[in-house]
Amino acid sequence: MTYFDQFFPEFFFQKLLKAKLRQTLEHGRNAPPKKVPITRFLYPYFRDSHDMEPPRNKETELMLYRREYNPLLREEKKCTLLLILFFPRTVKECQILRSAVRKSLIEARIQPFLRRRELLAKKIQASGQETAAQQVAEWRSSLAEQERLINYHK
Repeated sequence: MTYFDQFFPEFFFQKLLKAKLRQTLEHGRNAPPKKVPITRFLYPYFRDSHDMEPPRNKETELMLYRREYNPLLREEKKCTLLLILFFPRTVKECQILRSAVRKSLIEARIQPFLRRRELLAKKIQASGQETAAQQVAEWRSSLAEQERLINYHK
């Protein structure tokens, strides 16, 4: 058996396999979305106070890109809350959706300022005679600055 006869079938098989994998990958990228619409099943404790779902993490984005099935998915009913949220029928529903999204974005934006304000308030309350008056005054000015930032972002 010659070198060509021994390694040609294996080489040919590897080339065919790579071509098939490339074709499958291209088909997956160009595949149309599934005909059955699906939504993520989110328990109430996965939603914020305005009933909005959290942003997708990297793992979920990767699963969506690969079109993998997630066990947390379920089939969408004909008329669901999701359809009402994304396609409001009346002006009032549209205004409710707009205000909820706005409040949620504002809460997310001011969260660091609220945490800093709470920390400064605790420091001021816990300060005693051993804390210098200048230090307490700095904390109070920082607290006022945090209040201004919160009011500005609201």
